[in-house]
Amino acid sequence: MQHYTKYKQGVTWNAIEAIVIQGLLAANQFLLFRVLPTDFYGLTAVIFSLIYIALPIINLGFDASLPIFINKYITSKSAFTRLLIPQAIAQLALITCAGGIYIGCINKISGYWFSSVNILQLPSSFFILVLAIIIAESMKKSLRAFTHACFLNRPTMFIELSAVWGYMGLVWGMYFINGSLSLWTIFIPLLIESCWSSAVLVYIIMTQLYNKFSAAKSSVKISFTRIFKNRILAYINQLSMIFFTRNFLIPFLSWLFGLAAIGALKLISELAIFVLVFIEKLFGTTGSALLAHVKFEPLKKRREAFTLLAQQLFFVLFAIIIFLAFNGRSVFCLYCGPITDYYLALLFFFTIIFENIFLMYERFALIEEKIYITILLNLLSAGICFPLAIFLNASLPATIIVIIVTRIIAFLILSLIYLRCWNIPQKIKLNIPLLFLVVLISYLLFCFFNTTLIP
Repeated sequence: MQHYTKYKQGVTWNAIEAIVIQGLLAANQFLLFRVLPTDFYGLTAVIFSLIYIALPIINLGFDASLPIFINKYITSKSAFTRLLIPQAIAQLALITCAGGIYIGCINKISGYWFSSVNILQLPSSFFILVLAIIIAESMKKSLRAFTHACFLNRPTMFIELSAVWGYMGLVWGMYFINGSLSLWTIFIPLLIESCWSSAVLVYIIMTQLYNKFSAAKSSVKISFTRIFKNRILAYINQLSMIFFTRNFLIPFLSWLFGLAAIGALKLISELAIFVLVFIEKLFGTTGSALLAHVKFEPLKKRREAFTLLAQQLFFVLFAIIIFLAFNGRSVFCLYCGPITDYYLALLFFFTIIFENIFLMYERFALIEEKIYITILLNLLSAGICFPLAIFLNASLPATIIVIIVTRIIAFLILSLIYLRCWNIPQKIKLNIPLLFLVVLISYLLFCFFNTTLIP
């Protein structure tokens, strides 16, 4: 029961974090767009992308695998020191080496890349700064994953919020002092924010967790081979899921149909990413934490936990579908401007957010150490739908339909496997009165949009 209470509290704090922090980050990008020259803003966007694309690549599944044995890591001080600290030290060495290789590769092609957008090549010292940011951000991401796995969502949220405010304060403080911004004044504050967040997260872990652990010597034994195996599988699973993200779908569709054909879809994908981040914040980290804490409980308890998560996730997805059924056209037009093919945009939006439905299944398989199930289904889906789309030489809407139908079939197969192996999920009960409230609010917003905002 204690786990469920902590889970509900974690969801609440993560929801606040997702809304407030994503809003602040969006506002910061909007302000940068307004004050920077177009080419220079494009360069900063490229550098931000290079930093955050690097994180899952060099992390090698460390964050995703943390919740699997979290109950073992926190049984005592000796277990924490013996099982987790060696991994953390090895991880720091790994991300330093991998980050250096990554930056070296980027530095080699920087002349071609940056000259193509009429920007002078960046000095080597700036790439050292980028490497330092990647290392600091990777450390922060791992520490945050650990605090979420231990249900320390409230202090983590306040740390993240203060870090974002601090970053924006440094950047815009320099802007008001100097009257302009440079790459250094944009990215040095990011390094400071990452290092500060990491240091405070370490302090939180030591004071609110480690100092409260039992001092008795733990008899917990977990093979590092077993830990490494699950980590590699978690990493492969992350890579297998890339095929159905917007980061793969946009280049794939542009390769088939050209950049002009997918311009509106790129904007729609930005809107879908906000939904993905929100749902990941709500159910990804806290869901993994709940499943991890019942990992060694009887199967009945694990079924109850999974069913609770699935029930809440499905409700949120139903609410999004209801809202967009009423207001999708208005929201898309407000965000992207007039859209010539609204139904194509809506179809692509659902193609991206449909991946959320796999979220709880993937987390459960990871905790149960059966992640190969989702890996095989992801690879099988990709191996069928993308060659089929190329072979059919169909239109853009037909190609998107092929992709989403393939994923629906994959989800049905996955559901049958879970039903047979674990008899889950149990009966899903949706909150009908709350759904009616969603319908009412969506309808009222529909009336508002159509009488006020949309001519």
